[in-house]
Amino acid sequence: MVFNLDSEVQSRQWRHLHGDIPGLWAQAHGALYTVRGDGRAAQQWFGGVLRTAVLFSQQIVLTDAQLIDGVFFQALTAPGTLELLGMPLAERPGIRVRIRSSNLEESLRAFATGRDGRKLRFVIWSSVLAGLPAGVDAGAAFSRLEGLPADQIADAPSGMVATEVAAALERGLGLEEGALKGLAYAWQSWFDAETAGLVETAPMELPDRDLFEARMRRRLTTATTGLPDELLSRVHRQPDRSHAKVAIDELDIDGAEKRRLHAAYADAYSLALSESCGAEVWLKVRQGTDGDAPGSAGVRAGQLALSGEATVQLGEMTPARFQAFRYEARDAITAWQREAGKETTKELAYQVRVVSEHGDVRSQRKGVITRAVMVAVFATIAFMLDLIPEFDGRWTVLSLGAALLVGVLPEAVASWREYRHLGDRNLSSVIELTGA
Repeated sequence: MVFNLDSEVQSRQWRHLHGDIPGLWAQAHGALYTVRGDGRAAQQWFGGVLRTAVLFSQQIVLTDAQLIDGVFFQALTAPGTLELLGMPLAERPGIRVRIRSSNLEESLRAFATGRDGRKLRFVIWSSVLAGLPAGVDAGAAFSRLEGLPADQIADAPSGMVATEVAAALERGLGLEEGALKGLAYAWQSWFDAETAGLVETAPMELPDRDLFEARMRRRLTTATTGLPDELLSRVHRQPDRSHAKVAIDELDIDGAEKRRLHAAYADAYSLALSESCGAEVWLKVRQGTDGDAPGSAGVRAGQLALSGEATVQLGEMTPARFQAFRYEARDAITAWQREAGKETTKELAYQVRVVSEHGDVRSQRKGVITRAVMVAVFATIAFMLDLIPEFDGRWTVLSLGAALLVGVLPEAVASWREYRHLGDRNLSSVIELTGA
């Protein structure tokens, strides 16, 4: 399970890259054109996180809420997300979703409504929030959903749940009709992917509320937040995450402490959820702009904190190059999965760096042609000077020496670059793992 794929972390990163985009979901194709028209920044971050997770664990575990309410998952839609992974259809699906109902569509129905299924419940929808005007008070805006009639959602047949949920949210939030039709389209793409077997689902066998709260209390403490138990108890008493966010905002503490508490709560919630879902590894990518913040929970058994350039380098690869990398580096990946030590990590970092610096065919061909032209120019100059008696024997050696230098220099640079790749400092800048 990956901390960075939490819906709230996705939302913060989306704002960092795009800000709030009113009307984000108004187009029938969803937000796919938005993420493909931003200089690939969104695809590079999201793809880098997904690909990093696939390297360190054969399958990414998500909850249905992380998928359904994840703005990056919905912006890229199911086809776009699976394309980033570039995994062959014959291979085991790279994403495994823990669902609270019989399928993803029914999970969306349950996520949007209360226990009776006939009324909307209070949820701060991270995916919807990305398409609202900047400065909207999320707690106030989404609290209006509480208790609104949801009969149309409850009675919607298969294939129409996404449309009805989007319409109900439009009415509850006072949005124009059709403002969320792109989000409905994105949801449906994931339902179709599940039906086609491209996304694997499994029941979410969450523990009872008391056990989950005990796990939260064990991780969200005075030691991890620096706040007294009296304040933290107000957060622990909340029935769900959305109410907890509002409770944190209402605490009488300064803004910096609230931000640290929000970050600590996100860590604690993600860790408790990871443990409840049976994820073997909990991965957190520390990348500066990924929503990470001081005051994070410590790394314990089965948990990894990753920093370095690997996420960016993997995100910049084309899907085909990423798959080629997975194939070429399979021995290094297998060795790391067998024993996650310093040497196996360096070997994997070396593979990432080398592949990321390989140019495509066009750039390689351009480099070869450039070197050939330079050699030909110097050789021609040498030949012309050799025909002039006054320069006979004076400039020929210089010209040939320059031509030789041009021919040898690229190989010298390549050799130095290869040597630099092997340095411990450079390998640590690619992947630095801490864990237990």
